[in-house]
Amino acid sequence: MTNFKLIKLLHALPTPCDLNAVEIGIERWRSAIRNSGNDNQNNLTEIGEAILREPKSRDLLEAIFGNSFYLSQCVITDPYFFCNLLSSDPNDVAMMIMRDLKNKRDSFSSDKELMQSLRIAKRQMSLTIAIADIGEVWNLEKITRQLSEFADLTLSLTASYLLRVSASQGALKLKNKNDPEKDSGLIIIGMGKLGAFELNYSSDIDLIILYDTK
Repeated sequence: MTNFKLIKLLHALPTPCDLNAVEIGIERWRSAIRNSGNDNQNNLTEIGEAILREPKSRDLLEAIFGNSFYLSQCVITDPYFFCNLLSSDPNDVAMMIMRDLKNKRDSFSSDKELMQSLRIAKRQMSLTIAIADIGEVWNLEKITRQLSEFADLTLSLTASYLLRVSASQGALKLKNKNDPEKDSGLIIIGMGKLGAFELNYSSDIDLIILYDTK
């Protein structure tokens, strides 16, 4: 078996409900690999075909393509990430996604750049959590905790960016330019499932937002 570390951790996988969607998904997977434009294109093509040859990795792809349009899009949109995910422990991947976002905290120069980074991170985190979930790698507590911590981080990054922009426009003064949230007077309280670190896939984040001008 090819060294797909994640595959070795899977305990179970759901049966695909839509076999037609599986067939279409496999063709889209091959097309995505061919057209990825990755610098290591030949290596990526080899890994992509190896995933289809290995029974357990193919079963995972079929479970995704045959049951979830959203997860299918996550796989097709970024085949390079999916290949890397299969070669890794989902705990390490989730930590990497969070770390990379934290490292970008001070680098966002526009709303568009912020939103693009958050969308990519959300797609990658969603796929990582979902596979760990359907493969019974993580328990329910771990899944809801990871969803909540990711939501908390994206909220913090957005608040930090907006505070920095508001300060640059003269709307307020930051007490700590290196850490805009610190002593800013902005208070964001996560209610319900976010506050309890129990978010599920369809949860809204209910917030109370306060601002102390003093």
